[in-house]
Amino acid sequence: MANRNYQIIYFPYLCMNNIDEIDFGFAKVWNFIRKKDVYISDESIKSKITRILSCYKSQNNSLINDIGVVYVRRCDFRKFNDKELGLVREVRHLLFLSCLSKNNTCKYNCNSGHKMFTADNFDIIYQNFILEGDSFSERSGEIINFSRSGYRLGNIVYQRPGFVPTPLRFEIDNDLLAHLIELKGKKPKIYGRILNATEIFFGSYYNSHYVSRNARILLQMNSFEMLLQFPKVKQREYFRRTIKNLTVHNADREYIYNVKDKGKIIEPLRGHKYTLKEIWADQFYSLRNKIIHGQRVDDDDFIFKKSQCHYNIAVLFFILLIKKQIEKSLRNKKYNCDFEINWEKWRDDISQPEALFNKGFVYNYSNRRIFNRMFG
Repeated sequence: MANRNYQIIYFPYLCMNNIDEIDFGFAKVWNFIRKKDVYISDESIKSKITRILSCYKSQNNSLINDIGVVYVRRCDFRKFNDKELGLVREVRHLLFLSCLSKNNTCKYNCNSGHKMFTADNFDIIYQNFILEGDSFSERSGEIINFSRSGYRLGNIVYQRPGFVPTPLRFEIDNDLLAHLIELKGKKPKIYGRILNATEIFFGSYYNSHYVSRNARILLQMNSFEMLLQFPKVKQREYFRRTIKNLTVHNADREYIYNVKDKGKIIEPLRGHKYTLKEIWADQFYSLRNKIIHGQRVDDDDFIFKKSQCHYNIAVLFFILLIKKQIEKSLRNKKYNCDFEINWEKWRDDISQPEALFNKGFVYNYSNRRIFNRMFG
């Protein structure tokens, strides 16, 4: 129909190179190059969308040919209403969690970046178009909104920034995704809380240098506050205790550790023993306090035990705690979170010119937990 208004919603940097589609039940994300002939029967629409997506180029100026397209309920490129746009938001954060769980919880080595994702991969474009003509407009900006027109297809290029990861394979944690969708139907309030916490964590996880370290820490700590429903008082103690209750197991060693406030040891807690997980939680929250209260923050404050960056540790605990929440909420379905976090040392044999030795928290499949469940 002449002059009909259409809309396409897509992830330009999702890197769906090896996968056709992901089905959420209420929506799908599909690989445009691999599925366009299946989902688009109208040749004029297919041609127009092909030209729109051809504006996106990689760093070497080649076409990005693994863009993910979103549809909700049906694929007709209508303009979504507010409820449907809310479902797109859900898709974005479900994908983000599922990709992080599968790819960003791995034991780090020199090649880890070839499989990891960041928030940049999940940026969404909402593009309105008509079939007639090559001109199009663009709206951008959150604080100051700009509306620019006069662009023409074929003359405009959007080049993928160099800091956006390009994973070699697209893989997700299918088990986590399936149970999150189940949670959506059975425990919608808890599901909503997880997605709201994820949205805050999402903002901390851009690979761009424009997001400061201070902002990353504050956003990630805020996401834990929302996920774990912090009380109004003794929040630092609550976070430390919750990390203990949900993640510490019998094999974790304890160390004498003095809890400090503004550089001074808190007397009732002097000389107490804590696991490294509790110590991390205390130092992570303490770093948040330093930033909030304008105290001096040194570069070393962002590194735990001179080994591992705080915001890289936070993603491991965030994913694990979400799985623990699902386990608790779907107890009757016997969903089991068979993962744990441990402090380990490991050799990176891939590093050059010689192997490196790393140490830090590692997210592992828990044979101990499975054994205890079967024989305990």
